Amino acid sequence: MDTYNISLDPRRKTISLNGKIYYAAQNEKARNWMIKDPEAPPEENKNWYVMGCSNIYFYTEGEDIGLKILTRAGRYTERHIYLTAWKNKKLLWLVLNLEQINKICSYHYELSKKDLAPACFGAVLFQMGEEAFYGLSLEHVHGSSPEQTEDFPSFKEWRKKLKTAIREQKMGFPVGSCMDTRLANLKYSKDGKKLFYLDIEYGHLPKELR
Repeated sequence: MDTYNISLDPRRKTISLNGKIYYAAQNEKARNWMIKDPEAPPEENKNWYVMGCSNIYFYTEGEDIGLKILTRAGRYTERHIYLTAWKNKKLLWLVLNLEQINKICSYHYELSKKDLAPACFGAVLFQMGEEAFYGLSLEHVHGSSPEQTEDFPSFKEWRKKLKTAIREQKMGFPVGSCMDTRLANLKYSKDGKKLFYLDIEYGHLPKELR
């Protein structure tokens, strides 16, 4: 299992993975808007993170694999990851265990076979000082998010297909409440022919794993 040494700088709002510095993604304002006063990246930077309510996603421009930290933070506003990530002990309290991570990986795998989500390459280990926790290695989607659902002619059919796939996988919450298909959570494939659902997370787990 690949291991990444991680440290977060609450003053600069940067994150280091194995000594490589990641900055808040400038082109992801729909998901990074909650991060207050992040340090401006150097012009040559290609390492970025996206931080939402529950998860942190890392990617490097031009590379095909990204990393994701998943947490239980999304259901309670005061625990949202953009508030708690910079307090290391709180982040460690919210991360998922290996069984939960592997289940989410299996969802990615099944949905990716239907061209609905990025592929998952398995669990990775994040080492924070003496503590360790698990995350995921994922296919990085190089396309952009649609500006409006009308940009994707078959959006209604796509969403129906996604609902059916979620039901088949017996993913946790009722379909209506666990499918956050806001445009920020969707991305086109590089060729623009496929639309991927990115927001597979803790809330999708069956009750016995939450």
